[in-house]
Amino acid sequence: GGASGSARPAATPGDNLSARTLLATATHLASGVVTLAFTSFLDAYPDVTVQIAMMGGAISYVTEQIELAAEESGSALPATALKRVYLDTGQSGRGPRGIALAAKVFGADRILFGSDSGPVATLGPTIASVKRTEIGEAEKAMIFSGNARRLLASKGVDLATA
Repeated sequence: GGASGSARPAATPGDNLSARTLLATATHLASGVVTLAFTSFLDAYPDVTVQIAMMGGAISYVTEQIELAAEESGSALPATALKRVYLDTGQSGRGPRGIALAAKVFGADRILFGSDSGPVATLGPTIASVKRTEIGEAEKAMIFSGNARRLLASKGVDLATA
């Protein structure tokens, strides 16, 4: 157990508790994306926009396997399934390789700049990660602000007058 009154268990010597915590979080976030994108859960709410923090956890890494399994079972997923959600570049989803993979799997038009600024003192690392991502400059501009502007405009928010 952890320290007296602590909700977090103590790590076993040599165990990387933070890595295990990130893995569990990535799994839970990916599970949420599966529910939202690959089921009828959002059908009753066609105007609702859903943004998943931290790049949707591990979803970009497992999407291909999910699609292949669906095809092999004879129930291929609709091509628009992933267009039902947005991902953001929050603190635990800010690595350049992860951003590049999400852009490839979901499309850069589905990624929003997110900060999760509570756990960190500066947005610098997240900004730097997007800048280092191996995607085009136009895609980076979409992530930094273009996608948010387009999304807000689709909801009737005019940033020019806001």
